[in-house]
Amino acid sequence: MARRIASEKKLALELSVNERTIRRDIVILMTEYPLISKMGRNGGVQIADWYHPHRNILTKNQRKVLIELAKTASEMQRRVLYEILSEYGAFPPEVVAGLKEE
Repeated sequence: MARRIASEKKLALELSVNERTIRRDIVILMTEYPLISKMGRNGGVQIADWYHPHRNILTKNQRKVLIELAKTASEMQRRVLYEILSEYGAFPPEVVAGLKEE
């Protein structure tokens, strides 16, 4: 899963640019995405908790099939199917966790 928070320093190291470039890019990205910049020890740049660009991509039928497949899948396969449902199926993680008991 993609990170939802990272420090400017870490981003600069990963992208092989300086922190000034990261800060400039963040300002530009803030015009299109709900980014939050926090200062301090646990600070960094993060995307707003409510923003999920991939949510609700799956159709109702696709969600139904994935839930049915999960019922007979191995534990590892079931975990992956629930991750897919959580990330792309408009189900919050707590709802996906409830599906495990069906």
